[in-house]
Amino acid sequence: MPDEYSDNSKFYHWMDYACELDDLLNQSVEGFNMGSYINTRLAKLVKDTPQHNALTDVASTLEETLPTEYKGLFVYHS
Repeated sequence: MPDEYSDNSKFYHWMDYACELDDLLNQSVEGFNMGSYINTRLAKLVKDTPQHNALTDVASTLEETLPTEYKGLFVYHS
């Protein structure tokens, strides 16, 4: 088992990360503007928090997998 999962000191960190991903998934319905939502959330969050890291991971993945749609769209600093 990887150390990061067996170390309970990171429990709340990973729960906050997972909850942000859940919120993003719950928001994504037809007509949802993913780019706008992520940028708005990133602007409100403190950098290097679990929530900010979750959204940064999603945004960077979108930029890599769908570059014509998302490349250069996200603002990562807060």
